Amino acid sequence: MPALSTWRRVDPASLSTDEVLSLSSSGCEWSVSSEGGSVTAATRVSGPPQSLPSFRVPLEWGAPRRVERRRAGILIGFNRGEWGGALLWYSSAGAFRGTLLHENVVEIVPGVESSVVFVGLAHLGGDRGRAVEILEDSTRFSVGRSADLKSAPRVVIREKAGTLLVFTHRGVVRLAPDFTATVLLETHWGLLQPSTVVVDAAGVVYVGMRGVVGKLTPRAGAYREEWLFPPRAK
Repeated sequence: MPALSTWRRVDPASLSTDEVLSLSSSGCEWSVSSEGGSVTAATRVSGPPQSLPSFRVPLEWGAPRRVERRRAGILIGFNRGEWGGALLWYSSAGAFRGTLLHENVVEIVPGVESSVVFVGLAHLGGDRGRAVEILEDSTRFSVGRSADLKSAPRVVIREKAGTLLVFTHRGVVRLAPDFTATVLLETHWGLLQPSTVVVDAAGVVYVGMRGVVGKLTPRAGAYREEWLFPPRAK
């Protein structure tokens, strides 16, 4: 696949609604990665399956979306879209301890003494999302602070400064350690389902999506957005 530097750059504001909808139904979904210091894109394939617990979990939630093993036990997140979700707590031996959240779990980002759980749903015109702190000691979990993301999260990456960069249904939000959420970009890529993210050495962000790769260039504390398309065949 040609290097991303050779891909066509398009201002997303120049695309019509029909053109964006056609991208959302594209059979091609791009995955971005970093190799040898350069960012590349390839057709996305399913990653390895989530490591499932060895004990029985509630059948009504389907397969777990995320499983995180911690000192105080195991956090298991479920996400069945419009049918709901939850964050459940089990002991390390598999005994059910309680329900921590009654929301769709998208991601769990572990820390040293706590984790941040990203929850939310975009469906039928509704769009909501939160970051929730899950505190722990050696024996138990508890729910701590939360931050409104204004939109359902899709992908989360950790930055060097300890902040978390959250790619939502409607843009990019930076979550600080004190749970202050700052919107860095408002856009309309929800239908394109962002799935992978890479940040290069210059801080430029590449987002793998359906039919297109997003390129976000830092500018005055925010981002300038472009969409990248493969070169046309000659």
